Amino acid sequence: TGCVECGSRLCLSSTQAEKRYGLASVLYIGCEECDAVTSVPTSGSHWTSELKRGRPAYTVNTKATLGMINAGIGATHVNAFLTAVNIPPWHHKSMKTREREISRHIEAVADSSCRSALLKERDLWATAQSSAGNSTPLAGSDGNGPDICFQCKEDLQSVVLHVCHFCHRFYHHMCQTDDEECNLCNDCFAGQPPDCVAAANVDIGVSFDGAWQKRGRSNNSLTGFGAAVGQKGNKIVGYGKRNRRCNVCYVHEQAGKPKSDHDCRKNWSQSSKLMFLTTSQA
Repeated sequence: TGCVECGSRLCLSSTQAEKRYGLASVLYIGCEECDAVTSVPTSGSHWTSELKRGRPAYTVNTKATLGMINAGIGATHVNAFLTAVNIPPWHHKSMKTREREISRHIEAVADSSCRSALLKERDLWATAQSSAGNSTPLAGSDGNGPDICFQCKEDLQSVVLHVCHFCHRFYHHMCQTDDEECNLCNDCFAGQPPDCVAAANVDIGVSFDGAWQKRGRSNNSLTGFGAAVGQKGNKIVGYGKRNRRCNVCYVHEQAGKPKSDHDCRKNWSQSSKLMFLTTSQA
């Protein structure tokens, strides 16, 4: 990087100030030729919204947060590691901001992976049932295979599939609810499952297990989750999560203020004991 005024080569020994943003820094380096000060970031940056307002997020912070989630640790463990290698700690609120940024992308990848695994698991069981001679045509009397939709006669793998945010089932774009923003299948929205999804279903075997976030036997955890693994493909074909509390909603309710526009994850209001049962049914 050269000087913004004369283009001369900059030297780190001429650094006059440093401003840290998490694991990234902006160095203010003085030029030895014209005494101009050039700001040099130590990491690339990107915008987190289409409005492109404020300061962009630094890539190293986003990648560090992704690594934290992948390793299954939290902000305390990350800062303990940074302190051990003599790197200034990173505020946990900044980590949470980056976590909210990448969470929707992680969920999109997880839904896509489960969809692919579910389709492969369905094909494995359909093949096994056909070999056993006890299967029936899945798409109708014309003998179409399990990849053909009964309603629209299209390939289920070649059209756009949507994932229900409640039960995590897949449905065609023409079978979605009138309210496209809710991202719910007709079964969860109106109590009637889409015909094309029901026609493409195959009885499969899965292994399911779930847990609560809180330890002990108090059975008052605020969150619970579960996942199903296919018996033939040995991959996760579906998962479910239950959240009894949203901190943003809770703070606004305690203050008596209207709720702000945010990504609310609260989807459960009953007891924690029922979380395990409902995630298995979903």
